[in-house]
Amino acid sequence: MNPTYQIAIKIRTPEGLADAGYFSLGTDLDFALSTFDSLKGEFNDTNDADIRICLIEKSAKAPPKQLKSIGCILNEFADNSKVIVRDIFKLLNLKK
Repeated sequence: MNPTYQIAIKIRTPEGLADAGYFSLGTDLDFALSTFDSLKGEFNDTNDADIRICLIEKSAKAPPKQLKSIGCILNEFADNSKVIVRDIFKLLNLKK
């Protein structure tokens, strides 16, 4: 079974990062990387941004693996949400 990819949204709370939602990107790594790499934010794992966006690889044979992560502010997150949903819409509706 091929790994699947998703974008995880995490929000900083006084207790740490809390899961806020996920976007499913399917099984195409190139598509997942292309979508993630087009997002706005700071590519720094030590960033203490209030919103963190992570690219996750999930496989039946291994625990979930974080491939990339960025921190962003609310305005960037709004723009990023548009990019993610646009790309997913294209993937689902404009198949070859």
